[in-house]
Amino acid sequence: MTAGRALPLPGDLAAVFDSVWQLLEAAVGDLGAPLRTPVVIGHADAAPDGRVMVLRGCRPAISELVFHTDMRSPKALCLQRDSRVAVVGYDAARSVQLRMHGRAHFETDGDAVEAAWGATSPTARRNYATALPPGARLESAGSGQPESVDVAAARANFARLIVDVARVDWLDLTVSGHRRALFEAGADGWTGSWRVP
Repeated sequence: MTAGRALPLPGDLAAVFDSVWQLLEAAVGDLGAPLRTPVVIGHADAAPDGRVMVLRGCRPAISELVFHTDMRSPKALCLQRDSRVAVVGYDAARSVQLRMHGRAHFETDGDAVEAAWGATSPTARRNYATALPPGARLESAGSGQPESVDVAAARANFARLIVDVARVDWLDLTVSGHRRALFEAGADGWTGSWRVP
């Protein structure tokens, strides 16, 4: 868990840090936002393993990102073995790249999970109802989805993947001049510094 957002940052760095979380918060509710679908990277068999995921929630006060996942998936299994995770997104309209590092954990029950499941569309629920886990071999092309959904079985596979962000690398790639800042969480809050782009 990060130390929250008590920021011993000079003005401009604090504004950059706030803009990071504002972009992420806005992406949660905007289907067209590029940061809504960042790449989430973990470790599988000592090698990086990334995939695009949909950002479902953002809680700046505790530096937390939320995604949904199937607990049977290879990514969930890998992140349970090694919780280190990176999240990378790029907003081309703003020419901003975000690289965030932290630790992942999963929530499979509780009010927040039930609310997330309740908001999941019937179409999306079919993804959690497959008899085989994500990544399992099929004899021919297909979704592996059943004709009818066993809602209880699908719900049992559903989880919230929480990323506790501890490091944010912000890179502004505008043509007028690149800028880069690094923010790290510590016991006394976040610290930041300018870096060579």
